[in-house]
Amino acid sequence: MDTIEISIYSGIPQFSDFLDPYEIRLAESVANGEMVYSETSQLLNENFERNIIGFSTETKNLDLGNHLKCFKIESKFSDLQHNKILGSILGLGLERRKIGDISIHGKIAYILVKSEIADFIYFHLKKIGREGVRLEEVPIQNFESEKPQWEIQSSTVKTMRLDSIVSTITKLPRSKAKKMIEQNLIKVNFEPIMTPHMEIGGCLLSIRGYGRFKIFEEFHETKKGRIHFTYGKKK
Repeated sequence: MDTIEISIYSGIPQFSDFLDPYEIRLAESVANGEMVYSETSQLLNENFERNIIGFSTETKNLDLGNHLKCFKIESKFSDLQHNKILGSILGLGLERRKIGDISIHGKIAYILVKSEIADFIYFHLKKIGREGVRLEEVPIQNFESEKPQWEIQSSTVKTMRLDSIVSTITKLPRSKAKKMIEQNLIKVNFEPIMTPHMEIGGCLLSIRGYGRFKIFEEFHETKKGRIHFTYGKKK
C-alpha cells in the first residue's frame, strides 16, 4: 500500500520487494482499485515462485529487469542446501523479502536478489554454513529452475475439509490441526487460510513446522464412502 501511494503522490514509478503469487494478486487488485498501472517482471515466468511488481501512474514501460540480479553460487566440496543458503544470507542482516527464488543443483545454486543488495551480498557472502563458496553474477536467463521432487503418499479421509487433510498429513489429532489453522499456520496456494471447514481440492499446501505439500487432483470414493487422495511432501 505504501509503495502504491508513493507512486501516486510522487508520480515516480515504484517497485516492490519479492512477493509470492497470493501477494502479487493482492497488489494487482489494490493497484487496479487506485487506477495505478502495475506490472510484474516478465523475466520471471511461471516457473518462478516469487516476483516483483512495479507501479506507475505515468508510464506502462516499467523496466523491472534493472531491479533484479542473479548470482550463481558454487561450492567446492558439499552439495548446497536451500535452508543453509537462506540462513547464511539472512545472517548478514538482510530481510527475506529482498531474496527471490533459490534453485539448488548439487554443488551449484542460483539465487535472485533485489539489485539494491546485490553488491552487499557479492562482497560479504563468503560462506554457506561453514564451507567457503564462490559467487558469480550471471544473467537472469541463466537461472536454472529447480524441479520440485515430491515424496508421494496417499490416504483416505471422510471429507476434504482443510482440518481433516492437515490432520491426516501431520498425523495430529483433528482438534490440533484445527487450532493450527486458526492460528494462521496454514497456507493454501500461498494464501493464509484460517477456516478449518473449507473444502480443498488439488492445491499447494504449506504447514508451518511440517513443510510444503502438494495435494494432487486425483480423488476417488472408496467402497466405505471415504475419499482416497494422493499427496506429496516436498523433499
